[in-house]
Amino acid sequence: MTALNKIEEAEFFLRKMRESYRKEFIYYLSAFLSSTKSIPDYLLEEYNNKYKLNIPINRILNAHIFEKRARYGDHKEALRYIKFWKQRMKKLKSDAIGSFLFSKRNIAIHRIQPKPDITEVKMQLRVHEPSKVEVVFEPEGRVRVYETQKGKTPKIEVGSQQVDWFFKEYKKEPIITLCEKLLDNLKNFVYEAKKNF
Repeated sequence: MTALNKIEEAEFFLRKMRESYRKEFIYYLSAFLSSTKSIPDYLLEEYNNKYKLNIPINRILNAHIFEKRARYGDHKEALRYIKFWKQRMKKLKSDAIGSFLFSKRNIAIHRIQPKPDITEVKMQLRVHEPSKVEVVFEPEGRVRVYETQKGKTPKIEVGSQQVDWFFKEYKKEPIITLCEKLLDNLKNFVYEAKKNF
């Protein structure tokens, strides 16, 4: 599997997040965070192979080991690549969204599953004639609207509805938007590497 495959995997989980209600959303969010966090690692492995550094698959591969092997072999192009890789990782980790979501991924892998803390519901509701209606927000994220006057024909039209979830630590943008931005940054990282190395 390559870094581009990992991007496709992350895109799959992002699509599933858009289609899901709360319980499934949480599962796909966890999978998305794992996929995106591994994209730079997969890219490092690709260039381990490209430059024939021969760091075995059963050995830890990180920037330090990659650079050490490249220096040992006096591989100038591999050294130029690892300099680029480290700069891009520093940029990703210093980015507010990147550092926040990578932290959420570490918590998801080692401690607890990340869950949205805030739910925002936007919906269009048209009520014909004065009626009593009840809007119910179900735990999994679905919104239901009921006519509460018994014996009357419902005169309610439910239009579009949008449910967005947020983390309390990052209320500025919905989780989906944060994930889209992180994935765009990672795509740019991969495409820039492939273009220049």
